[in-house]
Amino acid sequence: MRNSTLVVIILLVVVAGGFFFLGSQLTGTSQPATVSTTTVTTGTGGQVTTPPDDTSTWEVFADSVFSMSYPDVFTVNQIATGDEWRAGANGDAGTLDFSITLPKSYMPNTNFDDAKLTLGHSTNTTSVADCLKPDASGGPNTSMTTKLINGVSYTVFTSSDAGAGNLYDTTSYRTVKNKTCVAVEYTIHYSQFANYPAGSITVFDESKVQALLANVVATVGLK
Repeated sequence: MRNSTLVVIILLVVVAGGFFFLGSQLTGTSQPATVSTTTVTTGTGGQVTTPPDDTSTWEVFADSVFSMSYPDVFTVNQIATGDEWRAGANGDAGTLDFSITLPKSYMPNTNFDDAKLTLGHSTNTTSVADCLKPDASGGPNTSMTTKLINGVSYTVFTSSDAGAGNLYDTTSYRTVKNKTCVAVEYTIHYSQFANYPAGSITVFDESKVQALLANVVATVGLK
């Protein structure tokens, strides 16, 4: 009788131990795993933006007034004597230092025609006096803001013009330095989309052209 009681006690201990071991294993595996996460932000609200153009590979122009870099997608225009040094100059004497053109081939099969960027300056008394004023007639005068480029503050004028199915959007950056009116300008020329047969072309991406031109202007330095 004593031996049978002892056997029962041993069996109970073994069974209880088995349940304890099984319970501890189940409890251990029921705990959620710890996952390490890293949040990466870009400084633009989490939106990844296209990196700016690498201007180190661009062509460089420099003279006694300006320096500027530009990609080889532009063509350099021959500077002819008497060319206007800025839009709306109204015949005031000045010098057209440099001129480049973004050709139609930059956006083929669209209504984009070309975009022209110029660097000009004038020491003419009237030109200097009117440099930072909206043009009375002709030239960019629709709106006006200011922009700092490489430490120089420019007054920025913008306007749009049209004629014979052609549209022209002009942006003019102007400042006065050393008694000289300086003008950095570009005009985007394109055709009325409605004038083309349906399906023959697509509307050009003006924001892309504007961004490229603005990137070029951002390299301008004054001497």
